[in-house]
Amino acid sequence: MDLGSGGGVPGLVLAAVWPQCQWTLVESSLPRAAFLELHCAHLGWSNRVNVRHTTAQALAEDKDHQGKADLVTARSFAKFPDLIAAAAPLLRPNGELVVSASPTPTPWPKTLLTTHNMTPDHLTSTPPHFHHSTRLPTDG
Repeated sequence: MDLGSGGGVPGLVLAAVWPQCQWTLVESSLPRAAFLELHCAHLGWSNRVNVRHTTAQALAEDKDHQGKADLVTARSFAKFPDLIAAAAPLLRPNGELVVSASPTPTPWPKTLLTTHNMTPDHLTSTPPHFHHSTRLPTDG
């Protein structure tokens, strides 16, 4: 699942690299969502790439999408507290969140991730920088 897909990076790139996977591209802008749908149809990907014209926050509240994603990605999507709050509910246990980081990144606060049942941020040390966290399994 790619949040704030915009022009399709990284969502369309990942769909091209992993054609065996199902993808959901989430875009709140109608023109951008239409652009993504058009290109997915043109590429013959409509059966495996679903474009959702909605906000990531609204999708995170949708019971049909909660706990379903193996991977959630984002690039220049939102401030990290809002991003984590939207992404965490979408991830299945052991699902991964990978987010492009700023040129001068700092790790996300451990307390924020713990609140959302996520592992501490594993920030890559060399450019390009990425944040990486995993959804922890719940007890019970």
